[in-house]
Amino acid sequence: MVHDSDNVAYGILIESLSREQEDLLTQIRAMALMEFRINGSVEPPKIARKLHISSDHVGSALLTLGYEAYEGTDGRIRFRQAICKEGATA
Repeated sequence: MVHDSDNVAYGILIESLSREQEDLLTQIRAMALMEFRINGSVEPPKIARKLHISSDHVGSALLTLGYEAYEGTDGRIRFRQAICKEGATA
């Protein structure tokens, strides 16, 4: 789930990047959102293969976008959206 505060932070982040970096981060963000909705987690190698960049770059971008890393049951590093704990209501 994308919150308004996430979009504001994303907008501030994007303003500080070059056009090429901005485009790449936007692609990573869109692909991560799709994969997260389908699989419940994001695997950097899947996105990296599609964009022809390194998994490390994707992992760094995901951390920048507010995702958190965790180790899956198969031992691979995956990412999930960090839950906004402050101000969250049930």
